[in-house]
Amino acid sequence: MSENTQQGVAGHGAFFQDTNLSAQEAETATAWVRSHVDRRSVDLGERMDDIRDHMWQLEKEGEIIVHRINPEHRPEMVQTLYGWDKKIPTNNLWHHKSCGQCGNIPGYPTSLMWFMNKLGVDYLDETDQTSCTAWNYHGSGIGNVESLAAVFLRNFHQAYVSGKQHGFENGHFFPLVHCGTSFGNYKEIRKYLIESAELREKVKKILGKLGRLVDGKIVIPEEVVHYSEWLHVMRNRIASELQVVDMSNIRVTVHAACHYYKMVHEDAVYDNTVLGGNRTAVGTSVAQALGAQVIDYSTWYDCCGFGFRHIISEREFTRSFHASPCEDLVEKMGISWDKAKADFQNYLKQVEQGNIEYLYNPELAINQNINMKTGA
Repeated sequence: MSENTQQGVAGHGAFFQDTNLSAQEAETATAWVRSHVDRRSVDLGERMDDIRDHMWQLEKEGEIIVHRINPEHRPEMVQTLYGWDKKIPTNNLWHHKSCGQCGNIPGYPTSLMWFMNKLGVDYLDETDQTSCTAWNYHGSGIGNVESLAAVFLRNFHQAYVSGKQHGFENGHFFPLVHCGTSFGNYKEIRKYLIESAELREKVKKILGKLGRLVDGKIVIPEEVVHYSEWLHVMRNRIASELQVVDMSNIRVTVHAACHYYKMVHEDAVYDNTVLGGNRTAVGTSVAQALGAQVIDYSTWYDCCGFGFRHIISEREFTRSFHASPCEDLVEKMGISWDKAKADFQNYLKQVEQGNIEYLYNPELAINQNINMKTGA
């Protein structure tokens, strides 16, 4: 057996060992977590800069174009970790898909569009998107900041100009990011772009070759918005207009995605009505609005174990998590799981025969190869 095999693939196996902390050392580590992350802090000490302030200044100086959230996007205001305001658009949305969700758990994007159809929300489910930055950055480790920034700017430029092919002005559709890891990475990249004139100059050359500049400038979104934030601000409408299942008999705890609230944590949404404002609001707020009993738990900060390198190099590692039994849960919700399974199997037979019910007008997803050159 080679040395690499003994170490495991991509750093797994014997490379990870028990820390063998004593009881006192373990308590010290736990106390650190409690003091630093167990409660929402509004004391910034030395004031942390809001990167958006610098973004507006760059636009004023003619360096960039900011893709604004306008009244037609019907924005809702929320607060982030430090009490800063963040606009969440609820209409005219451009779906930035997730390869992981679409490929492994397609019910995520499907159900989101179902919600939007039921609530009368306008959106564009366009196919003109490039590979995201998440797998590249966290899964392979071969990316660099210039390539990550170029993908970020390319995708958000497409969101900015996407309304043109449907007769609207630039900025009509605002991007809604599905992938939690791209969401975190995009926020990091936005900070780098705003803080570094050198990085902006490098990616401008790349974007120029791709025809992805507007009036010679890069386009940066006013907010980087995740779909869970849309659900958060729409939760009461969802509960009042769409809920048909009684959730009051269900106790729920939410393990929030670390790429949502640990990456650029100052941008994560908190709400004083959700667990006292001491945990990120998204996810938990929806369960709460639906009438479930929301429960907090002490190890909420721990890693779930998904890990990007795990799922790439050890394909079977996380399958047991995608396959957790749900029969007892749905029975508590008053749903007959065996009948639901039989109905789903019958539905699949209909799909095999070509009887497909589209969630949206397929024409809205067609790229008409419009001119995306400078000034388009």
